[in-house]
Amino acid sequence: MIYKSFDIEELYPQLKKAENKPRLYAYLRELSPNIGDGENQRYPVMVVLPGGGYSYTSDREADPVALQYFAASYHTFILRYSCDPDRYPTALLQVMATIHYIRTHADELHADPERVFVVGFSAGGHLAACAGTLWKDPVVQGTLGCDAKLCRPTGMILGYARINGGHDPWCRSYDRLLGPEATQEQVDSLSLQNRVDEDTCPAFLWHTFTDPVVTVEDSLIFALAMRKAGVPCEMHIYPLGGHGLSVCNKQSAKGGVDAQIVPYIEGWMDLSIRWLGLFEK
Repeated sequence: MIYKSFDIEELYPQLKKAENKPRLYAYLRELSPNIGDGENQRYPVMVVLPGGGYSYTSDREADPVALQYFAASYHTFILRYSCDPDRYPTALLQVMATIHYIRTHADELHADPERVFVVGFSAGGHLAACAGTLWKDPVVQGTLGCDAKLCRPTGMILGYARINGGHDPWCRSYDRLLGPEATQEQVDSLSLQNRVDEDTCPAFLWHTFTDPVVTVEDSLIFALAMRKAGVPCEMHIYPLGGHGLSVCNKQSAKGGVDAQIVPYIEGWMDLSIRWLGLFEK
């Protein structure tokens, strides 16, 4: 394993300087003459976006997730994106810059530029879904000054993702993302079921039926929007379980919180890795 960290604002000076400084952490697989194509090996990439209600980025949805995809032969990057008081589109542009960096440095990183995925949870799931739906928004190309297609994820994995800001009184994450004075028009524009079109990237979604924080309707309406747009989507809804489950085992559970260890739901990780196999050459 090769471990690196990056200052994404230093790599992309055109990004607006954030009050909460972002940081990008990478776990890169080492080349071996006895593995794959040796020096010519190119690994797919997973960019991990932890949740935290746009207030912080959760440790429980960072390393525990990244290391499982790393074990499945992915380079993994964890983006500790900027949260409150930094507002939209700060975090989205940081994700777009991350994907652009990986693609434009694919030879150096021994990465496969055609397989760069995002995985996000809760508010991080919203951010991942923003990347998958808003990659061609003029603000992306206008800020980064690049071909927007270089910022489009190959696919997105959304765990109990916040999608809709318009129906839930618990939805403080939109206040932190847009500011407390956000208009309904702004909220609607980032209620991402409204932004799905034929250019949205394919998705793998999972949620629990009883999630008390981000209700399962968020995933359902997003999947329905993808269906209407003709974009491939796989979705798993588990009958029981709370919010913030991450990888659902001791690797991500807080001590003494048994509700975060759910072997039945833990299988979402293996299912997502199998789904990623659809993109193999």
